[in-house]
Amino acid sequence: MKRALICLVGAILLAIPVSARNYTLDEVSELRFTDPYAALPRLDSLQKIGQAEGWKQFSQTKLEAITSLTYHYLDEWFDSVKHSMKAVEAAQETPSDRYYKIVAYRILAYYQVRSGNWNEMEKMIPDLEKTIADRPGLKMNLQKCPRLYKLEIAAVRDGQNDAIDTLKMMVDSLQTNLDSKNHGYYLETVRALANVYGKMGRNEDEKEMLKQSVEVVEGFRGKENETLEQSRASLTEMRLLARLATLCIQGGEEDVEVYVRKALEISSSYRSSPGITRVYNELIDALANTVVSKDLTITHQSSMLKAKRARRHLTEGLAAALLALVLLMTLLFFREKKNNRMLYRSIEEMRRNTKFYNSVITKEGVGDDIDPEGLLTRLHDHFCEDNRFLDQDLDIDAELKKIGTNRRAVNAMLKESLDGNIGDYLRNLKLEVALEKLRSTNDTIDAIADDCGFNSTRTFLRGFKEKFNLTPTQYRKLSKES
Repeated sequence: MKRALICLVGAILLAIPVSARNYTLDEVSELRFTDPYAALPRLDSLQKIGQAEGWKQFSQTKLEAITSLTYHYLDEWFDSVKHSMKAVEAAQETPSDRYYKIVAYRILAYYQVRSGNWNEMEKMIPDLEKTIADRPGLKMNLQKCPRLYKLEIAAVRDGQNDAIDTLKMMVDSLQTNLDSKNHGYYLETVRALANVYGKMGRNEDEKEMLKQSVEVVEGFRGKENETLEQSRASLTEMRLLARLATLCIQGGEEDVEVYVRKALEISSSYRSSPGITRVYNELIDALANTVVSKDLTITHQSSMLKAKRARRHLTEGLAAALLALVLLMTLLFFREKKNNRMLYRSIEEMRRNTKFYNSVITKEGVGDDIDPEGLLTRLHDHFCEDNRFLDQDLDIDAELKKIGTNRRAVNAMLKESLDGNIGDYLRNLKLEVALEKLRSTNDTIDAIADDCGFNSTRTFLRGFKEKFNLTPTQYRKLSKES
């Protein structure tokens, strides 16, 4: 049993998903770039811990902002917006969390621009500007984002051409002096201008801005050695390529194949984690399906990726089934253990209150209407004398004759009192002795079976199990645990 339990525990540990283990918020924050799907259940676990402990270990604002970013990477806009709003709300009570409040505001701005909610976006800018002013040392793309939002509103909602000209000049100026410090702000500015062109229906201008962004991100991704930054840059480039391909499809241009091929190359060469590859594959599959619907040719790599996804889903399904099986086995194991303890307690309760069968046989346990001549009392005294009932070669009929009765008469009496016969009665006396030996000695099961008068160990085991619904080994173990 111990060996089986050890194997079971080992299987459970192997089957437990990584998300069930303990991770810090900073570790999960990094994981959102490499495997956002794995990050989500861990963020949910941290959410429960934070709520239970009153947010003593980490900031609620930070947790909500990171959760929002994770959903944003998966393009789950509804959940991303929901958690961004929670982050902003939580930051009102903890002013020190200004950085993650700014992050949440930026995500909200992204989706408000995407859906054209310019008025709602305009309302949040003053609080965003105040939060940025109170948080020195921010990167340029965070410091300047309110200005970009104002220019987008002015260009799209208010139709101000000078706002578009300002964005153009900013892009040209940043491109001239592009370096690692301002590339993030450059990308934000290009994004803003591309978005303005897109909202105005100027698809060719939007494509030019997106191409510039792809070149910058591609160069950054080639220089960066850290897996985390490569993940961030790769996913950004994938989304830019997806938008470019969509614009080409809308315009009926065959250049779409170029962008899809490039996306396939990024996905096939990037192997840091299955989670991020899953995001890539979903983007590529969506593009490939659209491409096919436009009767454009594409390499067979998309079908290969679909086959990989199918194999991965099969693996995930088998892992889930294995986990469910292990959990079911664990549940059954502990349920059986609980039932065994209940059985043991009931047996011990009977042992304390009375000897199992003695009280049934003695005069105190049998009424005169059942045994008016005291036959069962004489029977009990005779067989218990010198533990005669333990003799394996006992001749029952001969012994009954000694006390002036026979098997038929005794069986009739025992049928009313014990609902059994003389064989059951003698077996019960033997089992009572076996219980005591199991509790108080370390004798083997074979030795106890022999000492208690059973013809074989098999007969002893069968009789014990039938009577107590436990094996002798289980009973001994429970007696030692109690």
